[in-house]
Amino acid sequence: MANPALGQTDFPLDDRGRLRLRADLRVEGDDGILEGAWGAGDATAVPDLTGGGFGGFCVPNAQHAVRQAKLLAKNITATIRGEGVRDYFHKNLGVVAGLGLNVGVFQSGGLVLTGYLAWLAHRGYHGLAMPTFERKYRVISGWWNNFWLGRDIASLTAYKTPRASFEEYAVRVR
Repeated sequence: MANPALGQTDFPLDDRGRLRLRADLRVEGDDGILEGAWGAGDATAVPDLTGGGFGGFCVPNAQHAVRQAKLLAKNITATIRGEGVRDYFHKNLGVVAGLGLNVGVFQSGGLVLTGYLAWLAHRGYHGLAMPTFERKYRVISGWWNNFWLGRDIASLTAYKTPRASFEEYAVRVR
């Protein structure tokens, strides 16, 4: 479901509430292109030029959103410079997801993994997708520390009522 806030605008939406875009990421209404209006991401209906998307559109996931954002920046820059814009074309590489601690799913082409190996693939993919070396290092070293030292968990409920634990044990009847 697209962001309901889009319904409060006068932008052209499809039947699922997504912003209607052309393949070059410009907003397109019934009367043509809306000048200066662009979009990208999971609240948009971008035509899937590979032919593999559900209903002819790119699926709303991070794989497409990140790549659309990069092309969006290039297309806006090209428009400002008076150059031509490019259409968004990206063949889906597959899916990867973590389903909890040490459990995941991975599918790319004919390769399907589940369980721990899929979880490692999920972690590896997302660790390498970090935009800078510093972030890659921070994220991957955090995972490495958690692997060897265990997860660092703290009760967030204690922040809501910090005295509750104290009172429970301080006034316990013997």
